[in-house]
Amino acid sequence: MKDKVLGRLMLIPVIIMILIFEVYPVYKVFEYSLFQQKMLSTERTFVWFNNFMAIFRTPTFWNSFKNNIIWTIGVVGFQLIVGLLVALLINNKFPGRNIVRSLVLFSYIVPVVVTAIAFKFMLTGDYGILNYFLREILHLNTPLAWFSNPSTAMFALIVVETWKHFPFMVIVFLAQLQSIDIQMYEAAKIDGATRFHEFRHITIPFLMPVIFMALIFRTIFEFKNFDLIYLITQGGPMNSTRILPIEIYKLTFDELSLGRGSAVAVIMFIMIMIISIIYIRFYEKSQSRLS
Repeated sequence: MKDKVLGRLMLIPVIIMILIFEVYPVYKVFEYSLFQQKMLSTERTFVWFNNFMAIFRTPTFWNSFKNNIIWTIGVVGFQLIVGLLVALLINNKFPGRNIVRSLVLFSYIVPVVVTAIAFKFMLTGDYGILNYFLREILHLNTPLAWFSNPSTAMFALIVVETWKHFPFMVIVFLAQLQSIDIQMYEAAKIDGATRFHEFRHITIPFLMPVIFMALIFRTIFEFKNFDLIYLITQGGPMNSTRILPIEIYKLTFDELSLGRGSAVAVIMFIMIMIISIIYIRFYEKSQSRLS
């Protein structure tokens, strides 16, 4: 009985921290979304859902929404593919495998600011190293301004973000691959299974629960990602990389509309909850198949 009481008492600081730093801020955002209020002003007017209606009538919101979907699907999809391929590669034994494993983590530990500065330099239209190789190999006379061209800016940002965070996928997948019993592969070889059949019927089923969990974390993170895009393009050129987090920033701090910025944040919160529920349903199904 004393142990139960002590255990509950030890949970109190954690509960208080969650209430202060998670529940209360979410509540305040929902509250602000129902008021018309300027930043740095105490005057506000209760407007019900007018902020949401105004947001839905704004073309920049729908442009940001579309860009956010493209950004999230592109980044998470590329990270999944690259992470899975690299994890399968370094799961095999070959000379220098430990060195390769260490190098894979390099991009993950590089600060976002350093990543943004480095890639802005490398992908600059006039003197970027990528354009230098394109001129030498493909003999392109006109350099590509990767981050200044609306048709290439989003793709370039997706590639940069994939490079920055694909090691997360590698770590998760590699840990699961090393937990698979090697005897299952040996039994499959005795039965005449090819490498493709081993991958399809052994590797993928065991990876599915981990894949869904990794997709949940990466989708939530990328859906609300702000720093890399803002550091490189600030949502430009011509709003081609303006996503919902940047929409919130510009509404709140550029237009000083706390209510509309909070309304977009609430919309993002609801969308993330829906996406998470869908992923968790698929995760539970994949778990039940293994049990």
